[in-house]
Amino acid sequence: MGFVVRVLVFVALLFPSLLRAEDYPPHPDLFVNDMAGLIAPDALERIRSELEKLKSETGVEMTVLTINSRHDFNASGSIESYATALFNTWGIGRSAYNDGILVLVARQDREMRIELGSGFNQGYDVIAQDVINRSFLPSFRADNYSVGIETGVKATIERIARPRAAGLPPPEIPVPKKNWFDQIFPWLFGLVAAGIVTANVAGRALGDWSYRFRRCPQCGQRGLHREHILQSGGDPLPPETVPGTSVSGSGRRIGLVVTTCGHCGYRDQTPWRRMMPSVQSSSSGSDFGGGSSSGGGASGRW
Repeated sequence: MGFVVRVLVFVALLFPSLLRAEDYPPHPDLFVNDMAGLIAPDALERIRSELEKLKSETGVEMTVLTINSRHDFNASGSIESYATALFNTWGIGRSAYNDGILVLVARQDREMRIELGSGFNQGYDVIAQDVINRSFLPSFRADNYSVGIETGVKATIERIARPRAAGLPPPEIPVPKKNWFDQIFPWLFGLVAAGIVTANVAGRALGDWSYRFRRCPQCGQRGLHREHILQSGGDPLPPETVPGTSVSGSGRRIGLVVTTCGHCGYRDQTPWRRMMPSVQSSSSGSDFGGGSSSGGGASGRW
């Protein structure tokens, strides 16, 4: 048993993300949730008005979220992986088109992300990066977040949301000649990203494997089996699934963790992600359309 304990301690140290689940903030407003208090009140109303107009005219759901830090929500990975998981947990965009857009700004992390629904082709990733570099980051570097967010949101609407809704291809951007470092950097970034994904998958597999040493709560025998099952669609969680949730369908699950015992037939299943209760708002009483993202978009740091 001493060896088993040492193995489990080693796994916990190597993959601390196994000990905690990422949390995601609620979205009382479908358009703007300024949790970090970065947007001036008049600018916030203008941004919300633009996003409401975008949805009413094109059907595209675009939302803005500001937070102090990802780590306030137990995020152990990159802003890219957190934005994708948040996007899919909220279900941003219409499920039939997957055309949702998330603008995430993390003030203390000095990072931001434009996360695009899986209905956008890769050409829009390039446009998203250009929008970040030209419209968001200059003001962010001057600590003028309200102006940067408002300017960036307008650029995102005009250069990404509306062209995509109209069925137009992404506009071309002149690309300057790259030096040798610029040419090799995408490959290095890809290797690092692949390593992070592999580590997360391996960590989850090790966590599932470690359950074989636990006792069944029903019969007391060792040999539990645990697996993560991905679900399609993001079905709304029933109210009893999330303690303290008073509104049905306040969160969306992306999978189940299923634990079974081969000795007595014990079975337990819980949502893959730990959801948070939604908050009622006078400005928005509905939910997003159930869209999803496969990780497309762009990020910026300042």
